[in-house]
Amino acid sequence: MPQPDVTEFGTPSNDGSVSLIMPFENDLGQIKAWSAALGSGTMFETGMEIFLVVTSELDRVAAERVLDSWYRQYRVASRLVVALSDAGARAPYAAGAAAATRDHLIFLDAGCFPTDGGSLSALISALDDPHRNRVVAGII
Repeated sequence: MPQPDVTEFGTPSNDGSVSLIMPFENDLGQIKAWSAALGSGTMFETGMEIFLVVTSELDRVAAERVLDSWYRQYRVASRLVVALSDAGARAPYAAGAAAATRDHLIFLDAGCFPTDGGSLSALISALDDPHRNRVVAGII
């Protein structure tokens, strides 16, 4: 897979071990949920790098506005990954993974965003625990 097109909004810290990868569609409900989590501080203590992955030019324009707004309002650094292809529903995840630089990957769908820092911090602690071989989490 070729390296995806990546645009940075701010400079992510280098103190985390997790890349958070979220496919983005121009969905107002999704944007509001993620913005509320950012505004509550959910993302700040994790040190993770955040990727939004888009698969269309229309979504790219909307995502650029959202990421710019998040950076100006919350000082949350993030990256926009463009994966313009017809490679299927999982192509955004593969493109985000290809752009990620951290040891662990967390993939979130539109309706799957933690609304409190505790659940995300617990997951990251489990990922960073040297006594665990593997962590698998999901929603049923």
